[in-house]
Amino acid sequence: MQAQVYTKAASYFHWMVAAPLLGSVASVLQAQNAAKEDKGKWMWRHKSLGVLTGIVVLPRMGYRLVNFGKYQISKLPNEGPIVGALAKAGHLGLYGFMTIMPATGIAMGMYG
Repeated sequence: MQAQVYTKAASYFHWMVAAPLLGSVASVLQAQNAAKEDKGKWMWRHKSLGVLTGIVVLPRMGYRLVNFGKYQISKLPNEGPIVGALAKAGHLGLYGFMTIMPATGIAMGMYG
């Protein structure tokens, strides 16, 4: 039996979004613990990485929608219906997070 895997393009899109997203979160955590004179530097990094996340998430979402049929990866052995539903809910939640967080941050920067 051959294992089902995501395409190379999907994997690249995953890491192109994950890296700046994690860097943005890490920058805020650093800013919270930084001296007052360093907070601005860390928040600038947070905002820059957030904008980058917002830019790269758009092509990822487009690729995901166009290639929806390729992502019907089989379930794990002995995975019950509750675990499967929770996995789908968690996945949708992460897609929401990676879409809404950059959008609200950019909106706050423009209008707030």
